[in-house]
Amino acid sequence: MISRTLPKRLAPNAIPVVYLPGVSVAMLNDSSQRSRAIETLAELRYRSVVWTCRDGAEWTLPGFFQDDEAGLGISMLDSDYTRRAMRRNLGVLCGLTLAQLKEEQPWKARDFEALVGDSVDVLIGMGESLDLEFKSSGRWDLKLERKNPDLEQVIVKSVGGFLNSSRGGTLLIGVEDKGQVCGIEHDYQTFSQDKDRNQDGYERWLMTLLLNAFGQEFASNIHPSFHVLNGQTICKIVIDPAPWPAIAKYRGKDGQDQEVFFHRTGNATNPMGLRAFTVYLRTRWPQ
Repeated sequence: MISRTLPKRLAPNAIPVVYLPGVSVAMLNDSSQRSRAIETLAELRYRSVVWTCRDGAEWTLPGFFQDDEAGLGISMLDSDYTRRAMRRNLGVLCGLTLAQLKEEQPWKARDFEALVGDSVDVLIGMGESLDLEFKSSGRWDLKLERKNPDLEQVIVKSVGGFLNSSRGGTLLIGVEDKGQVCGIEHDYQTFSQDKDRNQDGYERWLMTLLLNAFGQEFASNIHPSFHVLNGQTICKIVIDPAPWPAIAKYRGKDGQDQEVFFHRTGNATNPMGLRAFTVYLRTRWPQ
């Protein structure tokens, strides 16, 4: 876009659309709000057209879904629960035609959830994305063939990224990166007592791990469930966006506990530095 070479790769008369998730118009306009990562994009604000709602506000997914002039014009129940369900199932929702969307209106939370339902194979087929991540294990190291406490921190990291995302997300444990199902049964053997080597024991371990890392106040944002696919159990964790920053108590490679803010970028989760966090805080939790 900066070098004006992008149109050469498009069809004649095509208009390039640049989507910058997490970057607001205000950030592009105000140099004090811009991080170095988007500094070079600032000038696009002045030689491009910013597509906003009729009132000048920036688009939201529910807003575009319902707008009957510049959007899709599909009615839906306006509640936080419905909006979260919509974001969780966006990948499947985008595959529907406009006629199919209109046929189901008004959309409610259960309608969005029904797009995937208990069919985790549909999720796996979508592949990892901004909203979906796979982990083969939570405790058992498949390569070393032994219990590995570091894997628990990987789960904490992934959940933290989704909590701090404005969209939330879904984590599947028992699925390898390329979508091959390996199940969580190998994790069961890491529990010392037989009574814990099942789904109930796994959920107790998982919620204890996550709530110790983030705090009890985030319990309502984390929703684990279990699904059997081809005889193997998958733990599905739906994570709602956090109402305030979720700072993780995270054990680093040096074995020392530290407080870390994790951020989801593309299909990866990484710690965010203080400078970037200050900017992100103003846009993600403006009040």
